[in-house]
Amino acid sequence: MMSKYKNRYYAETLEEAKSILDEYQLKYEYKNYALYIQDPVDENQSYDYRYTTSRWASLRYRRNNLRKHYYCKGTRDLIERFILKNDKKRIDKQLQKTYTVATPQLNSKEYKGMTQVQLIKNHLDSGKGISHYEAMNLYRIASLSRRINDLEEQGYEVKRDRKKDLTGRTYVRYTKAA
Repeated sequence: MMSKYKNRYYAETLEEAKSILDEYQLKYEYKNYALYIQDPVDENQSYDYRYTTSRWASLRYRRNNLRKHYYCKGTRDLIERFILKNDKKRIDKQLQKTYTVATPQLNSKEYKGMTQVQLIKNHLDSGKGISHYEAMNLYRIASLSRRINDLEEQGYEVKRDRKKDLTGRTYVRYTKAA
């Protein structure tokens, strides 16, 4: 049974809380008048959120070992201030899970003597896209946009796609133009 009770301070219903969680694409479960929100990176971490009082607790392996509850200003505040507080660390972990591309050994014979522009050209020719984060991790290229401009000056066509990461920040993903 769903409660129609509204928080007297922040006026949030269960439906509103669920729609905000869906907006952030977070997994959750409704049980015992609480929302159990799964951490987007750490599968053993979750949060017990009481939308009626805006109280929440951090759960490790579904247990509140500290026996503490904290206050927040609503679902969005909980997500932005506490669940996604370490954006950079979380994004790095998520990207490491997402990109299963093996890191090439730059000192191997295959890559020896290649310029950064040649490395990127070979990467794009293989049908893969590349972002600034991947260029840093795969090839140690600090200025990907400059190397892409160098490629374009040589007549190579590159397509730019603007995307958003898990926190809503935009970045550019480069692919070979068709």
